[in-house]
Amino acid sequence: MAIFTEERLERKALWISPDNYLHVKEKYEIRLDKMIFYAESENRCRSVIILDYFGEESDRCGICDVCRERNELDLSKYEFDLILDCLKSLLAEENRDAEELVKLLDCPEEKVIKVIRWLLDHKKIQPDSDHKLHWCT
Repeated sequence: MAIFTEERLERKALWISPDNYLHVKEKYEIRLDKMIFYAESENRCRSVIILDYFGEESDRCGICDVCRERNELDLSKYEFDLILDCLKSLLAEENRDAEELVKLLDCPEEKVIKVIRWLLDHKKIQPDSDHKLHWCT
């Protein structure tokens, strides 16, 4: 049982300054955007998103839906990240077609193709009119 020692103020008696109201509203919108990002994200580990929200850093968990989908590629985290980093650096230089990317990377062809397909499926890279791939921003 709770006992209040003072009467509660009526809602009409409360006054919040416009600056304070806008500050609280902005913080609320930022938190809401982060919750929406968590729910809609298809390519970032859920654990990483949650820990980032609380200001902590972590590697992918390997057990959330996003990580399990990556694991279906039959690639280790190391292999996936290695190929991903190489693809990022090659596409940062210039747009290239998939065949050229496969030839340039010193990795097994089928593994590079799996990562390229995953990136296309998750709209991380897209082909232009000449069928050359580029990073989506």
